[in-house]
Amino acid sequence: MADAWRNETLFDCRPTLAVRLTRWLTSRRLRPVWILLVALPVMFGLQRGLLAWLSRADLTGESAAAVARAMVVGLRYDLRATAYAMIPLAPLLCLAPATAFSRRWLQSLVAAYVAAVVALALTVCIVDGFFFLVRDARMNSQVPN
Repeated sequence: MADAWRNETLFDCRPTLAVRLTRWLTSRRLRPVWILLVALPVMFGLQRGLLAWLSRADLTGESAAAVARAMVVGLRYDLRATAYAMIPLAPLLCLAPATAFSRRWLQSLVAAYVAAVVALALTVCIVDGFFFLVRDARMNSQVPN
């Protein structure tokens, strides 16, 4: 009788796969990844949208589909830059034991890295925006090979 009671699925308190996946995706281990995955493409996309709006007179002959395609292609490059920014975090987040993420020094180190990357990306967006206004070209198109 006791074995039948233990095998009853109605009283099974083990977390389901969805609960475990949700806990893992919202864990301290992956928060820096989510911050970078959201912050960097949003900043780059806002900059691209602002530059498109500022140069809307040049885009009068373009169709909405062509402008949307250019935005999607730009998103591809934004995600590549975001992936490059996450490369230093990958070994730390993958190899560190779970108990290490409750330590203050590791949290400070990861937070400092994420803040530095976001600040650097914001600075590059601002400089590139002013460069575009002055030279009417993106900064990456003017860099010599």
